[in-house]
Amino acid sequence: MAAAANRKAVNIIFFITAVTSCLISISFLLYGLIVEGPAFYNGQECSMTYSQYQFLPIRVIKSKDQGQYRLLKFTDARDPRHQHLYDVSGSYVENYGSQNKKRLDTDAGRLLEFNDNWCLLPKNVTKSKQWNEAPYPHRGHPVLYVPGHWGSFSQARSIGAHGTRWTGRSLQGKSLYSVYESFKSGQGMHDGRNLFLAKTENEFIDWYHSSYSLSYTKDFVMDVFSLDFNSEGAALHSSKLLRQAEFFARAIETIAEGCQLDDSGITVVAHSIGAWVVRFALKMYPHLSENGLVLNVITLASPLSGVPYAVDAGVHDIAQHLNDLGGNDNVTFISVSGGVRDEMIPPEACDVPLDANKTPSSKTFLATTIMNRNVETAKYKYGMDHRAIVWCHDLLKVVREMIFALVVTTHQKMSPHNRLHVANKIMLGKHVHNQSTFQNDTQRLRDSLLSEIGYAKAVAIQLASPYHLNSLLKLAISALLVNLNLSAPTKRHTHTPRKQSRSYSAKLTDTTAILLIVPMLLLTLFCIKSAVTCHGHECQLLLGTVYILSQLAALIYFIVYLVTSFVSSVSSKPRTKADSPQSTAEKNKFSAMVLKYCKNQLQYLLFIFPLVIGSVYASNYAFVNDNNDLVWNQTSIIAYCFVSVLVLQLMFLLKSLIILSGWWSQSEYKVTLIFTLAIIKATHGTFLYALLLTKGEQIDSDLYNQFFSNAQASIGSLFGYHNELAFCILTKVMPTFIAINAVRAYAAMMLQFNSTCDNNQTSCIKSIAEANRSDGYWILTVVRVLLTIWYTWNVFASQSQDDQLIPAYAAIIFFTYYWKSIPISSAAVDIYSAVAHNDLSLCCSVAKDQYKNE
Repeated sequence: MAAAANRKAVNIIFFITAVTSCLISISFLLYGLIVEGPAFYNGQECSMTYSQYQFLPIRVIKSKDQGQYRLLKFTDARDPRHQHLYDVSGSYVENYGSQNKKRLDTDAGRLLEFNDNWCLLPKNVTKSKQWNEAPYPHRGHPVLYVPGHWGSFSQARSIGAHGTRWTGRSLQGKSLYSVYESFKSGQGMHDGRNLFLAKTENEFIDWYHSSYSLSYTKDFVMDVFSLDFNSEGAALHSSKLLRQAEFFARAIETIAEGCQLDDSGITVVAHSIGAWVVRFALKMYPHLSENGLVLNVITLASPLSGVPYAVDAGVHDIAQHLNDLGGNDNVTFISVSGGVRDEMIPPEACDVPLDANKTPSSKTFLATTIMNRNVETAKYKYGMDHRAIVWCHDLLKVVREMIFALVVTTHQKMSPHNRLHVANKIMLGKHVHNQSTFQNDTQRLRDSLLSEIGYAKAVAIQLASPYHLNSLLKLAISALLVNLNLSAPTKRHTHTPRKQSRSYSAKLTDTTAILLIVPMLLLTLFCIKSAVTCHGHECQLLLGTVYILSQLAALIYFIVYLVTSFVSSVSSKPRTKADSPQSTAEKNKFSAMVLKYCKNQLQYLLFIFPLVIGSVYASNYAFVNDNNDLVWNQTSIIAYCFVSVLVLQLMFLLKSLIILSGWWSQSEYKVTLIFTLAIIKATHGTFLYALLLTKGEQIDSDLYNQFFSNAQASIGSLFGYHNELAFCILTKVMPTFIAINAVRAYAAMMLQFNSTCDNNQTSCIKSIAEANRSDGYWILTVVRVLLTIWYTWNVFASQSQDDQLIPAYAAIIFFTYYWKSIPISSAAVDIYSAVAHNDLSLCCSVAKDQYKNE
């Protein structure tokens, strides 16, 4: 009695500790989201760049997506060069008045054509005499802005203001009137060409820092264009990136044709995921760099080494493929990270992957590093947040200087490597001889933040970063895997119905294992991996952050289990023997039971399949902006069927969770929840992609084929539009469906086994069944443990291999329950009864005397 009381007291202490740990974790999360996160990621560290923006729409040549995407040119309402074009575009002009209003009169205006001379070329240099003459034909250097995930074209208004030099305090001595007069006369402005003939890098640097060139820097003008991707979430699925890349290429060709560019090309400024759009386009359309159309790219807060918050495997596959291919020999690539204030993209993800076999023409800078050479202020110490980087006045001022240096050196025929050297010397200034790397600068920034605000606030700030959501979902799966492996070695075959509740001590033990032991094991494994190897931002995670995320992941399971148990208790009645499968030896075989469950579920799913398709179509029709774009063709029908299959799969998993939580053991419930979370993570992007059935979506299959043709191979799970949907069904949906039915079949067999044992009043039958576990079961257990370690080892890494968990774990689960079912089949139970009663006639038709000696 004393021992039992001590165990109960220990269980209560551990339970209280687990609950306290959960409350502390939740408190830290709320503290980070409500207090520290908004205070740190607020964008107030930057001064806004203002303008009186007017965006003119331009028709893009040869584009497959002319309706949904747009190319626009930034203009300032005070700029006299473009005022004659406002009447041509009419209501198509985007400005302050049109941003939050739906235009009613869309006929009063049109897209600008080549003959409108929107690039402001002089009449004597236009290719066609039919082109209109510009009143003030003085163009600047063309710059194309590419927005990121859910980004807007209007973000280009800040870099556009720096292009016109109408940015308030950045006029550097030029008055508003002098800027206006320079646009009218063409005096006191230039586009960076034909300024200086430099023979070496040092000659250019000397010229750049001379007083003679200072006026040229002030007079440099950029004509900024912007892409409008309709605020799409490009990181949700690889098809979005490919389609945006196609439109980017056509936009570049349009600008090059309209401006009749020479060898100086177009400078690209990309924000966030927009950098991947540029990289894809340069690989899909190599003529963009080979013909000198795109030679310089500047990225702002772009995750070049990987996308930390992407949940679609295809995005990771293509990103890894491009990183493996290395950079472009013709393009200078400069990445600027917002620093530790960037809540969406950690600075480590902005590091440009270098190709060891090529001369580097890419470099990554911290925004604080290149700004502090001119601005000595503490407010920029830790950088700026993800959105502020596109309008931060002092940073864009430096970006403008960077573009000027790249344009002049490009026109001087310098190689990408030499252009990078020049930009590096200009950006770093007096610190150019500092041999510190980007990684070291980032680490010093994090160490400084930690020492200034303290460990607790640093953990709260990390918890407020949205890019941890993907890791939190993976941690929830890992917590279930770990907990399942903890209970598997000691789990007996007996299953307790809901009415026969487990003991109070057993409930406390299970709760403690879920809420306390599992997070500690996840933290331990993370510490081991950090000591061995780590990559990118996972190396910078604080142990407190990892533990709280692990604690929250375990808590997610616990909450889901309570909810499904409650639903089960109020919506269903306990099973009786009559409800269970028949107990004959023929029907209590594992294979027969699995086939029976699969057949029953398929019949049910096929029955409601038309209803689900109708519901999906009605929902899509209700939420699509332009219902006229919905079409019925082969591609859309396949997509509707795919979406309906995923919806049915999710319904099946939720139903299984409710059934298993209401009757059978938690092991089968945990397996089902693992597959539920994994299938949501693996199919999220593909589901959203297939759900978009407008006419514009139909071009994606062609872009897929073009990209794979250029790559000359399939990439990970991507090898064509229809093939990808079929691959998702075969490798994710079907294995999950079979594995869950195997779990349910085994649970039904266990119910019949317990009933048989109780009816026979034979206490040794269960012991004999427990002793007859096959060696194959223990081998599968070891494999399952190794799979758990592999998945948990990479829980904070962004990679496409995560989704391989589903087919691998499905195979393990199926064979595990197959081996576990052998000792509890009807034939085995008859043999156990015969052995227990010393009567072979119970399991065979031959007289027992014939085999008495045996």
